Amino acid sequence: MLSREAARERLTLMFWRPKGHVDIKDGTPESLSAFPEKAVEQQANADAMDTSPDEQSEGQQHFRPSFRFACVMLVLWLLTLLVAIDSTAISTALLSIASHLDATTVQTEWIANAYMVTAGAFQFLFSSLSDIYGRKPLIIAAFMFLLVGTIMCGVSQNIETLLAGRTIQGIGAAGTLVIPEVLVADLIPLRLRGVYYAILAGSWAVGGGVGPIIGGAFAETVTWRWIFYLNLPICGVSLAITPFALKLKKVHADRSFMEKFKMIDIGGNILFLGSSTSLMLGLSLGGISYPWGDARSIVPIVVGGAGLVSTVLYEIHVASQPMINMKVFSTWGAIAAQVQNVLQGIVVMAWLYFLPMYFQGIKLYNPLITGLAQIPVAVVLSIAALLAGVVIRWSGHYLFVQWISLVLASVGMGLYILLNLDTTVAEWIFLAVAPGIGLGMLYSSSAQSAMAPINPSLWTDAAAVMSFARSLGEAFGVAVGGAIFASQMKHHLSKIDNVQVDPTKVIQVVEYIQQLPEGDIRHQLQNALLKTIRTLMLVMMIFCIVGLSLCVFMKEYSIDIAHEVQQGIDEDRTDESED
Repeated sequence: MLSREAARERLTLMFWRPKGHVDIKDGTPESLSAFPEKAVEQQANADAMDTSPDEQSEGQQHFRPSFRFACVMLVLWLLTLLVAIDSTAISTALLSIASHLDATTVQTEWIANAYMVTAGAFQFLFSSLSDIYGRKPLIIAAFMFLLVGTIMCGVSQNIETLLAGRTIQGIGAAGTLVIPEVLVADLIPLRLRGVYYAILAGSWAVGGGVGPIIGGAFAETVTWRWIFYLNLPICGVSLAITPFALKLKKVHADRSFMEKFKMIDIGGNILFLGSSTSLMLGLSLGGISYPWGDARSIVPIVVGGAGLVSTVLYEIHVASQPMINMKVFSTWGAIAAQVQNVLQGIVVMAWLYFLPMYFQGIKLYNPLITGLAQIPVAVVLSIAALLAGVVIRWSGHYLFVQWISLVLASVGMGLYILLNLDTTVAEWIFLAVAPGIGLGMLYSSSAQSAMAPINPSLWTDAAAVMSFARSLGEAFGVAVGGAIFASQMKHHLSKIDNVQVDPTKVIQVVEYIQQLPEGDIRHQLQNALLKTIRTLMLVMMIFCIVGLSLCVFMKEYSIDIAHEVQQGIDEDRTDESED
């Protein structure tokens, strides 16, 4: 049995560990026996605990952001902004697009689904190809997919062309989601990394905040086509500056194109593309296009899940050069951090996807005002992410940020039980503060939590897994949220007479309420919608609590670790040759 002093020390170390602290078991840091070089490095940090807190690691000392680095971050910021606007602006214009192109309900849903499915499924392909051919060519390829898809959507005269364009856009979005995460992991020391991930999170929050406003404004005042035309200048500027700004050291320069091609894990990529597409497809269809009990929802999920298991087994036992090194999951802390990324994706997406239903169905805001109502969320998320990154950089500790962020997110989601029909603007802004701060902080601390326990050579792989984990979580967020919404609305609508609306169609429920005159029926429907949103937020609180409980499996390691940059910025290059 532990003594009182030992118990107190263990509880203290759970939240705040000394710089360089590492648990030693049998002479080796726990969970690091597979990485002897990491173990030696961590032990050296433990032996140097008398180092001044203000002293930086070698990697941090040598990291000096240059003008070229600033250009790289500008490209990554534009990439993230473009995808954020692209994925959110469409939400407030779906009805206008469906009406103009005479789309069915299922086709309307697939305007969003086609993008989301391919944006998740192609991420590892872009990541693994960028390891072989270089980051810059793959970023340019992602831009080209986005550009072609955007043009197809903007000029489409039928729903089939629009869906094809959205699919191509999604492929480009996969690259623009994962490569910035990988580049930040590759270029920036671990201790400083949270700040730069926060910058990307801020770009996403800005794009996610203005996207619905842009979509609503264009749909109401001009034409929905301008939602896509707006992307063209951003794509153009990004494509123009990328070849000049992104000067990275060449990778595998001594190998020919075909020699590089032979390095591609073709089997692993095919397995992953097929299984992840099937899984994302099932999550997109379930509870929205088809009931959850329908085979058309269940079969893709089962096939996709089995396919992902097969992919993991293939990568471990068969692949000679796996697309993702499975040692990124070699510690319980790293596994817990990646599961938290999935949970974060679920909560953030469900929150941002279904909260506008309150504004439109209960407050009766139009799409433009609904978009403006989302700005406080974007602002809080951005500021919280940046401040958390600064705190981690200053203190050299990340685990306490992880705990605090998930506590705040849990409490914040629970506070939505206070949401009412007559909640004022100031009150619903206040309700967004706690979850916004918590989920925003998590963007910064999750990188250190996932990467500090593993070998530095695996950090770019871990970054790719982080990106996919969040995308998978976002797909689950829409699917789980849609299932809860449908079941709760069905339950509440069964108690109301003379209501002709399908509870599984979120947009139709809100439309139906907006079209009703003031009276008892509309009031009852709004009450049903309010209760459904409250229940949904309470379920998201449970997901946050699950994420919080996973912190118990996490241990804090030193983040003052020098790492070898794989494709760093080549400050000496002046030529325009391809990386």
